[in-house]
Amino acid sequence: MKRKTVIMVFAAAALVIAAVVSFWASSHPDGLEWAIEEHRVQPAGHDEAQEAAEPATAEEDADEGHPSPLADYGVAGVPNEFASNALAGIIGSGLVLGVMLLVGYTLSRRNRAGSARTAGSADGGR
Repeated sequence: MKRKTVIMVFAAAALVIAAVVSFWASSHPDGLEWAIEEHRVQPAGHDEAQEAAEPATAEEDADEGHPSPLADYGVAGVPNEFASNALAGIIGSGLVLGVMLLVGYTLSRRNRAGSARTAGSADGGR
């Protein structure tokens, strides 16, 4: 099998897994959410006395902090829950892939530059 074919097969498998598995992952809190719920940790700068004195608006209750494009393993504006979760999984996987490709490209260029410098000094700098 050619290298390009193998890469395409793995990419397709990763997208399918991201789309399908993300649906089940979303029903359980992640590690950070679990720790916050379990230990009742409050964000930095959180003032319980001030919060008790000022009633929260409906928007504040719904927002629960800063908005996120992939909040709760879904994409805002997609009405179908399964499609929203699948799309969030695919977007997240694509972002991770992009970052890893960028890191790999940067490291390979750095390695090539280091090898060229080493080869130049090995022949006496000629």
